[in-house]
Amino acid sequence: NNPVIVRRGAKIRPHFAHKTMLSCGGGESLVHRSTKEWIAANVGSADFRIVSRCSDCKTLFTSYRGDKGLRGETEVAFGHGRQFVVDAVATDVTGKARAAFEVYFTHATSTEKMRQLQVITGACAWEVRAMDLLKEGYPMTLQNCRPAKCRPCLRSSLEWKRNKRRLSGEIAARKFGLRWKKSVENIRKTFEVKWAKRWIF
Repeated sequence: NNPVIVRRGAKIRPHFAHKTMLSCGGGESLVHRSTKEWIAANVGSADFRIVSRCSDCKTLFTSYRGDKGLRGETEVAFGHGRQFVVDAVATDVTGKARAAFEVYFTHATSTEKMRQLQVITGACAWEVRAMDLLKEGYPMTLQNCRPAKCRPCLRSSLEWKRNKRRLSGEIAARKFGLRWKKSVENIRKTFEVKWAKRWIF
């Protein structure tokens, strides 16, 4: 009746091990390891989801939902020359990464790493806090600790940027038009002066 944890490695098939008997290698804490194993085990479940708080309207929204066509892996190497390792990844049947998950325990993931993960997964990279799963009751809903925007806010910000770009374009065209008009008027005046002088003399 002691608490157990999932162990999932490259050499031995996934299995359960008692927390007291588990020796975590590489200085990785038990809480960190168990959280990423829990994520990898549940990405194929429709009940599993990641919620985020919108940075604009402050509402809580579902930013990721599990899919039965996905399977989870831990400690996956990514980047040019495999320069960084991701805590947990959801891959499809072809082996393509559909979502990446980082577990925040002692320090946050670097901005550069998260930016690259966003590019690789098509803006589907999340960072969640490490937790004691036994105390939390093995939750199927985890909260993203990175800033995110809900769809309405994202749509309105994109629309605002588009309108701003269009307005700046119109202002530039108007300025160019006024400059062009002024230069045309100057040319016409000089031509009229020349024409008048020719007729006078």
